Amino acid sequence: MLARLIASVLLITAALTGAASAQDGRWWRAESANFIVYGDLNEQQVRNAAQSLEDFDLVLRALTRLESRENQNKLEVFLVRNLRGLRVVAPHMSESVGGFYIASGDMIAAFSRYDRDLGIDRRTILFHEYAHHFMLHYFPSAYPQWYIEGWAEYVSTTDISRRRATIGRPSENRSSWLNYGDPFPVEHLLAPESVAQRDGEFTGRFYAYSWFAVNYLSNTSERLRGLERYVSLLGEGGGPLESFEPAFGITAQQFGEELEAFKDGRSRLLHIDLPQELAPMTVNRLPRAADNMLLPLARLRTSQSAVNDEDAAEISAAAQPHLDDPMARILLARLAIRRGDNAGARDQLNALFAQEENHAEGRYLLADMILEEMNAKSGEEARADLTEARRHLVRSFRQDPSYYPTLYLYASTFAGEPQPMSDEQLNVLGRALELAPQADHIRLLLARELIRSEEYDNAAALLRPVLYAPHGGDQSAYARWLFDAARLRAPPSGDWQPPETQPAAAGEP
Repeated sequence: MLARLIASVLLITAALTGAASAQDGRWWRAESANFIVYGDLNEQQVRNAAQSLEDFDLVLRALTRLESRENQNKLEVFLVRNLRGLRVVAPHMSESVGGFYIASGDMIAAFSRYDRDLGIDRRTILFHEYAHHFMLHYFPSAYPQWYIEGWAEYVSTTDISRRRATIGRPSENRSSWLNYGDPFPVEHLLAPESVAQRDGEFTGRFYAYSWFAVNYLSNTSERLRGLERYVSLLGEGGGPLESFEPAFGITAQQFGEELEAFKDGRSRLLHIDLPQELAPMTVNRLPRAADNMLLPLARLRTSQSAVNDEDAAEISAAAQPHLDDPMARILLARLAIRRGDNAGARDQLNALFAQEENHAEGRYLLADMILEEMNAKSGEEARADLTEARRHLVRSFRQDPSYYPTLYLYASTFAGEPQPMSDEQLNVLGRALELAPQADHIRLLLARELIRSEEYDNAAALLRPVLYAPHGGDQSAYARWLFDAARLRAPPSGDWQPPETQPAAAGEP
C-alpha cells in the first residue's frame, strides 16, 4: 500500500514539474531563519511557502510584542500535494484533515496538504499549525482548550498582500458551523473534556465556536482583560467552569449570550506592515534518494505505531538503491528497531558509522537500543550497558549540540536513581526543553525531577501548559497529578494510574 501511495505522489509531481536531471529528486528544501520547508512541489512554491511562514512569524511577533530572532531549533514543515502524501506519514489519516502538527520524542514537525481539494486556502492550514508551535514555544501557560484552538484559527486567516498583513478576517469554513443546529452549549465550549460523546459534528462546532470566541475577545477589551485573569486562575489549579465568573465578572451563560449577540456584530480587522525586503533563505533540490525515503522516515520519527509486513518490505526496497546515503541507513535502522530486529539495526548503524563515524541521530539510536536491552539485565552487565549508552550519547551531543532527543535521553538515564538529579543533570534536561518546549514528555520528566528536588514552584510552572492541552489525553491527566502534588509542596502519593479511557474527539475537520 505504501508503495502505491508514494508512486501516486511521484507520478503527480513528475507531471507537474517536468523532467529533472538523473541525480535530481522531486523534493525541494528551503531553509530560513525559523523554518526548514520540504515540498514535493516546484521550487517557487516551496520558496513562497517558506516566505509566507516567515511573514506569518513576523505577524505573530508583532501581535504578541515578541522580539524577532533566529530559532535554535527550526520547525520542519512538509508540504504534500494531497491526502496520499499525508497518509505516507500517517496511514490512517482522515480524509477531512488538511494538515497536522506533532511534537514527538524524535521530531517536531508540521505536515500540510498543498492542494485545492479541501476548499481551504493553503496558507490557512500552514498558519494554523505554526500558531500552535509558536504559542507552545514562546507563551507556555494554562490556556484553556477553546483559546488554544480558537487563537490558532483566528490568526490562521491572516491575509498577506503587498507586504501588508490583515488579521481577523472571518473563517468561511468555521462560520458555516456557527449557524448549524441549535446554539452550542457554552459549557461544551469551556470544558469540552467533560463531554462524553465527541463526534465529528461536535469537533466541527467546537472549533467554530472557539474561533468565534477568540474573535469576540479580540474585539472586546474588557473581555480580553478577563482572559488574563482566567488563565491565571487556571494556572493555580482552578477548573474551567468555576474559574470563569471570578475572572470575567459574568457567568458562563451570560458569556454564551454575548457570543450569540455578536453574531450580528462586525469584527475589527488589524493591519500590520511588513518589511519590504524578503526573508533570506537557501533553496536547493534534494537528491533522488529523498523521493521514496523522506516521508517514510518522517513516519518512523514521529510515530511509534507498528509497521506491517507490506509497508516494511516497501520501505526497505525504497532504501536499497541508496545505501551510500546516510538517510537510507537511518531509515533502515529505524525500521529494524520498530520491527524488533536489533541485530539488523546494528548492522545498519555500523554501516552508517563507516560513512559518518559520529552521526548524531545514529549514535542516539544505538544508545536508545542499548538502554532498552539493558532493562532485561542486572548488576555489572546492566551498568556496563548504561556506561556504553551514555558514551554514545556524548558523541551524539558533540556532533550536534542542538539535537534535543540526545539531551533528553541522556538526562533520562539519571531519572531512575535513588537520589534526585544533580543541578548539572537538570540543566541538561532544561536545555532539551529550551530547544523543544512543545515536547510534553520532556516537560513532564523535568517537572517530576524538580518535585523530587523540592523545587515545587518551578515544577508547577512547567506543568501549566499541559493541564488543558487539546490533545493531551493521559499526559494531561499525569500533568494534573504532578501539578496537584507540586501545589501541596509534597511528592505525589502512590503510583500514578491513567484514568478510564474517555471517547476521543474526532479529528479536526
